Order: sequence, then C-alpha cells, then structure tokens
Amino acid sequence: MRVVGMAALLLLCYGAGIFTLATHFAAAHSQLTEDLQKRLEALSSEASELAHAARNETEAAPYLRSLKRQGVSLVVAEKLLYPPEGSVQLGEYTLLYAPNHRFLEWLQGRDSDALSSVVTQEAGFWAVSRFINEPRRTLVAIAVEEESLEKEIAPLEALYWRAFWVLSALVLLAFVVATILLLRQRESIHPAYRAAKKAHIDALTGLPGRSAFLACCGDYRNPALLLLNIDRFREINDFYGHQVGDFFIGELAKILRFYLPESPRAALFRLGIDEFGVLLEDPSPGAAWALAEQIVEAIPKESVFYEDFEISCSMSIGIAEGGRLLLERSDMALRHARHNTHHKLAAYSAEMDEERRYKSNLTWAKKIHDAIVDERVVPHFQPIVDTVTGEVVKHEALVRLVDDSGREVLPFMFLRTAKLSKQYAKLSRMMIKRCFAEFSLREDDLAINLSIDDITNAETVAFIQEQLRRYNLAGRVTFEILESEEIEDYEHTHAFITQMRTLGCRFAIDDFGSGYSNFINIARLDVDYLKIDASLIRTIDTDEKSYLIVKSIVQFSKLLGLKTIAEHVHNEAVIAKARELGIDYLQGFAIAKPDRKVHGES
Repeated sequence: MRVVGMAALLLLCYGAGIFTLATHFAAAHSQLTEDLQKRLEALSSEASELAHAARNETEAAPYLRSLKRQGVSLVVAEKLLYPPEGSVQLGEYTLLYAPNHRFLEWLQGRDSDALSSVVTQEAGFWAVSRFINEPRRTLVAIAVEEESLEKEIAPLEALYWRAFWVLSALVLLAFVVATILLLRQRESIHPAYRAAKKAHIDALTGLPGRSAFLACCGDYRNPALLLLNIDRFREINDFYGHQVGDFFIGELAKILRFYLPESPRAALFRLGIDEFGVLLEDPSPGAAWALAEQIVEAIPKESVFYEDFEISCSMSIGIAEGGRLLLERSDMALRHARHNTHHKLAAYSAEMDEERRYKSNLTWAKKIHDAIVDERVVPHFQPIVDTVTGEVVKHEALVRLVDDSGREVLPFMFLRTAKLSKQYAKLSRMMIKRCFAEFSLREDDLAINLSIDDITNAETVAFIQEQLRRYNLAGRVTFEILESEEIEDYEHTHAFITQMRTLGCRFAIDDFGSGYSNFINIARLDVDYLKIDASLIRTIDTDEKSYLIVKSIVQFSKLLGLKTIAEHVHNEAVIAKARELGIDYLQGFAIAKPDRKVHGES
C-alpha cells in the first residue's frame, strides 16, 4: 500500500509539472506569435516606403537588401511605370523580389478589396497585405516564409521539450528509487516478507509458511516463538467436512492477526495443518507468556460463521525463547501444554531437554519394559469432593512412571509408546493391581481410567474381573472411560459396562464435552457419572458460552439421573459457578493436587 500511495503522489506531482510546463509554453508561444505579427506589420510599413521609392532603383535597392536578409518575399501591386532593375512584371503586379509560389497563388486568388490590412498564416508562409494611397492607390503584399519564422519558434519548442523529458525522467527515477528504498526498508524491518518471496504463501491464510519461518529466524535478535495448535481440529474436519475446515483455518488466521502486537517485527506464520506460529523479536520479560495467555483465553470466545453454523475452538500454545532450536523447543513446550489442561500453555525449560533423548520410541520402549519389570509403575491419587459438603467421596488414580533417576514421568510422555510397543496391556494391569491392593486396605471409593484398548482386550477384562473378586472392591470402584477417545463400538462398550455392573462396579464418561459428544449414545451406555471436560470447566466463570454448554450438560444429566463431576477446577470462582450450576462433585488443583499418598494420610 505504501508503494501505491507513493506512486499516486508522484503521478500527481508529474501531472502538475506537465500542466505548468504546458501553460508556460502556451503563453510564451502566444507572445512570440504576437511579436512576429508586429514584426510583419513593421515589415509591411517598410514595404510601403519601398513602394514609394520603387520609381528610383537607387532608392529601392537598400530596402530590397534589408527585406531579403529578413526572409521576406515582396510583391508590389499595381504595375509600376518605372520598375527597378531585377524586378519581374507579372500581369498587374510588379515583383520586386521573387516570392514563394504558394504565396503568389494565394495573392492571385484574392480580391484586391479583401486584401486590405490582412495578416494571415497560410501553408508555408505568413502574409501581410495593405493598400497605400499615395501617390496613387497601390497594394503592397509581403510574405515571410514559414521556415524563417520556425527558426524563431524552434528554440522555444526545443527548450520546453527538454524540460518535459527532464521532468519525466526525474519523476520516473524518483519512483524507482523510492520503490527500491521502501522495499529494502520493508525487508529489513520485516524479514518474513523477504523470506516469503522464497517460499509459497499459504493459499488458505495468505500467511508465509514453514520454510519462510525457517529462513527469517536468523534475522531476528533474541527471538521468541509461540507455537499455536488448534485443539481437536481433526474433529472439525470430520464433523463439518474439509471445505468448512479450510474456511475455518482462513478465518482463524484473520482472528489471530488481530492479537499480534503492534510491531513490524511481530510475524504470524502457518507452520502446519493445525499449527500457527507467532515470531517476536527481543520481547520484554513475560511478554511472550502474556500474549500466549491472551490468545488462549480469547480464542474460545471467538466464533467463525459458515452459512448457518457457528464454529469455535480452543488452542494450546508452546513458548520458546532464544535463537537456538526455537521450533524444536516450542514443540516440546506445546506437547506439555496439550496435556496441561489447566492452562493450555507451557514455556520451554531446560528440563525439557531430556525429552530429546526420550524421543526415540526404542529408547522409551526399553524404559517402559524396565519400569514394568522393576515395578516402577506407580499411582498418584487425587480426591473428588462433594460440591455442597466438601467431603471426599472418592479418589481418582493417575498413572506415573518412575525412571532410572527416580524422576516421576507424566503419562503423556510414555502412554503412546507403550501402545505402539505392545506394552500398554502390561502397564495397565500393573496399575490396576497396585491400585486395587492399595484400596483393599481402605474404605474409600476408587476411580480408575480405562481406555478402549483395555475394554477390547479380553485378557485385560478377565484380569480386571479376577482382581475385583480377589480384593472384593467391585462395589467401591468406578471405571472412567475417555469420551475423547472417540467411542465408536458402542455395542461392545455397552456389553462391557453391563458385564461389570453385575459385579457392582460403576462407570463414568471422562472428558465429556471435549469432542462432539453424542448424547444419545452416551445415554445408551448406562453410566453413572459424566465428568465434564476441563476445556469447558476452566472458563465457566469468564465465558458465557462455556457456562451455557455446561448448564445444558448438567440439565441433561439430571434428566437421565446421572451425577456430574467438574474436573480440573482451578480457582474459587470456578467452584462458585459449579455450585451455582448444580454440579455434584469437584476435582482439581483448587481442591488438591495428585499425590502418591491418598488424601488425608499423614
């Protein structure tokens, strides 16, 4: 836009300059023409004197020489009785000096009365004619050939043409120089622009892509990267279709642009199918985190409208600062953020460098194998309390793996590898056994997570039944099934639930509302609890949409006779809203953090 504005300004100046030149040229040309006409008038007077002197060759000769030097063709009308030597008699005219033939044709074609005091411009000459009456009525006509007059006008025309071309060249040069300076300035201020020239611009968003990001990272001093991931974008594509998904990505890019800091060194990139990057230069302490918090809080409140559909999403953000391995480190932080449902964001720390060593599935497969053999799979317990009384009603068991150094590793670091390396069933059974053994010595109720892999594994199902009978815990165990794992075989799941209910077990749907929840199928599963997902709970005190969705879930649950649990409750404001909505139970950091010891133990 700057280049367009500059071009418009230069064209305006150019037009003004041409107009000024044309105005001055017209005025000068008019003045010159007027001067020439005056000169012709003077010449005609001189020719009149010549006509008087024509009877005497001696007196006429100086006039003739003077007029000849001035490029004049002269005709004296009325046949002279004593024509000077060198003159030519032509009918009733005496030619004192050989004129232009076109002038003669013009003169002969005119009535003598019409020639009195005429100043005219014809093709090839200027002419002046007049009558003199002494000593007798005589017509004097003179012609100045155009070539002689053009010699007067030519310098003026040449001057103004030179001025025109000089002005045009200056304006063009100014435009080229200014454009180059602007583009260079833009490139120096915004390396993303220069890098984008080398990479394809993303067609959906108009943003520079991953290669552009990699190209311009080196131009940033002390850069920081916010790696933004759209939570469950695949579900949007699957539910609405890829056309709507593409439209959603394009509109989301426009929304994200709005939250960029007002700095030419803040750039937005599209780094993947469902990932964006915000690159900052030398941000002040805490600025990257503050921007990430703003985006995480604001995006769920934004909506994209496609025809009659309103679509929204949440985002997880990983933050890395410093030029070395910026993308890799922000990706590590993002993985933490995606499993940190309290904040949905995480900043890279030096401790995360260990993840680079754990990146290999082979390495993790061995770690998992060793942990199972050495019985280093341990549960942490987090209490679930009654919303009204605050009384602990049960504990949820959460798996941890203790590595060789004694560090406890969160499940998102190893569960996927455990499944890929076919060790998940052993891991799950060890967790179930340890939890059942722990709670056989207590009177508390226990909640434990089961995946679809557990339910569909006949050996694991048999193991669960055997352990329930061994420790006599069926009446105190609630199995939580992840709704976010996309329960597709509802018939198989329902059969498992029915089978376990005969032993006295209860069931909860975990992370309910995290995806596109199917209320009808959930009702068919005949569960006892709905655990409402953190993505909704954490904003019920600030986001009206989240509040209304949770309210509808609670009302739906009450109609079906289900109890509701708000998970990941993180502050008193959320607790107050949960009570207001009539949620039955609460779980989260605002109540208590997961711990190796059961809540209440010393």
